[in-house]
Amino acid sequence: MLVLEDDEELRQAWVEALAAEGYAPVAGTDAAQALAQVTELAPDLILLDLVLPGEMNGFEFLARLRATPGVAQIPVLIVSALGEELERAMDRRGRTALGVAGIVPKPVDVPTLIGAVRQAIGPPR
Repeated sequence: MLVLEDDEELRQAWVEALAAEGYAPVAGTDAAQALAQVTELAPDLILLDLVLPGEMNGFEFLARLRATPGVAQIPVLIVSALGEELERAMDRRGRTALGVAGIVPKPVDVPTLIGAVRQAIGPPR
């Protein structure tokens, strides 16, 4: 699992909590670097914040991911402060077409995040 979150404290808390549940999260902050890593990692899921530093934001990352053969099918769980607004803006068909497994609004507590991950990809393997 790839965790793309620019807030260091949140990212670290999520990585630790997911690892404690038995998942194997890898942390990232920069979407361009993460896009390069995705083919090597072949993650089961990407947790994606939409506001990221660097040359591309979460929306651009998602568009490039979907255009990259071999990794285009990886499900994405969006975790963003834009969550409720984004949820209203995207109809279900739009989310499905983009491979968005769900949208979790921030602030999010760890049990809610873990529940969303389990719903998206099931328990750790």
